[in-house]
Amino acid sequence: MMPSDTHKIVIHKTPAGEYVRRFNAPTIDEVVIVIVGDQFQPRDKVAETHRCYDALQYPIIFWDGADGYHFNVKMINPVSGEETNMICSAMNYYSYRLMIRENEDNTY
Repeated sequence: MMPSDTHKIVIHKTPAGEYVRRFNAPTIDEVVIVIVGDQFQPRDKVAETHRCYDALQYPIIFWDGADGYHFNVKMINPVSGEETNMICSAMNYYSYRLMIRENEDNTY
């Protein structure tokens, strides 16, 4: 089931001493993530290609700390449900994670 558009943000009053337009309601349906610092510097402890990195980089998708994509994820045969010798691409992996499915909980 798809979420409905019945939700809205209501702002009753601007707190004293705050800029009047700071608390305006959003006008678009987009989300932005800001990463502070130089994006090309190596990370301190976890490599960007490590499967545990996704939970740090995408906490909304991997909210339970589950492992993310890594280079050894195997494709599954949809008919038999068995693992194949083919390697799953990052695009296929994230498409599967973000897919909305009927009759299942869709947390995103």
